[in-house]
Amino acid sequence: MNVYTPILVKAIEKAKEQDRNALAIFIGTKPCFYKAYGLVQEAIKQDIPFFLVDTNQHYDAVMRKGLEEFDLTRYIGYEMTSRGSLTEKAIDLFNGAKALSKISDSITPIVIGDTIIAGAIPSAWYLETGQMSYHYEAGL
Repeated sequence: MNVYTPILVKAIEKAKEQDRNALAIFIGTKPCFYKAYGLVQEAIKQDIPFFLVDTNQHYDAVMRKGLEEFDLTRYIGYEMTSRGSLTEKAIDLFNGAKALSKISDSITPIVIGDTIIAGAIPSAWYLETGQMSYHYEAGL
């Protein structure tokens, strides 16, 4: 099940007021939380509308500690569910990206990390919308 919150709605409204897209920052695993922090801080500094997309890719209380450490939970605008085998997770990610793309055409995805989301989200987004997404990875 994919759930969106008022945070997503607020980001999209702000984006439309500024005549730009809202950044949908996809996070999947613990290292993504740490990488997202700097991007979130810069978006706030530059008044860029954004929201986080939590893929819940590897759900585990310890693995999710970074969300709390960096106070990122208050920016989650869309929650996905991805469970099971890698194939099942990929299908969940494709379906979640598709559902998100239907909410608004004022969204630009930014994928953080090198896990399955790095391949699934940009592919799904492009196939559904014909639009590019961006990849943010410290190691590239």
